[in-house]
Amino acid sequence: MTLLAVTLTAILLALALLHIPWANGFWCRNRDGALLVAAVVVLTGAALMPGPIPCARVAVGPVAAAMSPTPGARGQTGLAVAAPVFVIRSLVPLRPGWWRLTPLEPFATPDRRVYGPVSPGLNAGCAALFIERLT
Repeated sequence: MTLLAVTLTAILLALALLHIPWANGFWCRNRDGALLVAAVVVLTGAALMPGPIPCARVAVGPVAAAMSPTPGARGQTGLAVAAPVFVIRSLVPLRPGWWRLTPLEPFATPDRRVYGPVSPGLNAGCAALFIERLT
């Protein structure tokens, strides 16, 4: 279970690290605002990147969840909250309504082929650690 905890922690921290630069106004390599909005915000009709507060909120979730599976940690709250979030995240890309809401590339294809399908694995990891710590 230690390997699972370390792997899950690394993945969750990597997800958070993607959002922290955006919260600080650093837009990475893509300086074109419209292309960045298409890649990150993905909602039809969105014209601007979110401000620092929404980006920071998104980064806090994976950080809080990453703190729970750390070997030796006793916190269960992050795991208990993260598992259902990943279930929802894995189901959302399967709904046609989501496809109409987020048709923009370069997000739409990886969302359906990578982000959604990876979520059940993250859910399973969170659930396994949560159950293991109950015993």
